[in-house]
Amino acid sequence: MLTGGRAPPTPTTTERTAGYRRALAEVGFEIDERLVVATAASVEGGLQAARAVLGLAPAPTGPGMRRRRALFCTTGYSCASRRPAARGTGLARSRGRWIVGKYLVVANQTLGGEHLIEEVRRRAAAGPSAFYVVVPNTRAVDAARASGAPLAPAAVMSGSSEDEDHRATLIAQSRLHQALNRLRAEGLDARGDLGDPEPLTAIGDALALEQFDEIIISTLPIGISRWLGMDLPSRAERRFKLPVTTVTAHP
Repeated sequence: MLTGGRAPPTPTTTERTAGYRRALAEVGFEIDERLVVATAASVEGGLQAARAVLGLAPAPTGPGMRRRRALFCTTGYSCASRRPAARGTGLARSRGRWIVGKYLVVANQTLGGEHLIEEVRRRAAAGPSAFYVVVPNTRAVDAARASGAPLAPAAVMSGSSEDEDHRATLIAQSRLHQALNRLRAEGLDARGDLGDPEPLTAIGDALALEQFDEIIISTLPIGISRWLGMDLPSRAERRFKLPVTTVTAHP
């Protein structure tokens, strides 16, 4: 079995590993701990672990026995390593079912940019995947600050008006709709919704409803990004114990 991440383990990895152990125990199989390999949360890490497992686990032999070996993967990253690792081993191409890598995408003003689309495509190319896009419903005054637009003193003091915040919400909804349509047009499993105006709270709300393997945060460039200014990627990684990838829009 390939577990998708070294210390600290993610909740997804921990629960899937526990399920693997329970399933083997229920049918009376003894677990060989040598074959439970923790790997870095990357395709390269999964490839190294898969090769190690295949080298340690000789296929059963004997009269009437068919040669069978299988890899159980807890994340999309390790799952994506199965075919390259099997090359040269004589293993048949698998036709089984594989765990889907689940990715939480967090973006607003940069949603739909090529930098983010390319990152999503890389995850999809690595193996079966699903994407949930959460768009923090940023207040109009915060969106203006993030974009570098000049603010009137009154706006700084009083914040956004209801009308301005409503327009910001409509813009966020439009970005979400367009992004989901684009991802689905490329054949990807994509869903999403608006979230809390505070991005850390929006991430927590999404994780409370569903498990994910990784968080992908898309931001404006450093210097004008409010999210980078508040150190959102590091704070999210510490709080939620999940790998976080940050992609930055090109000015």
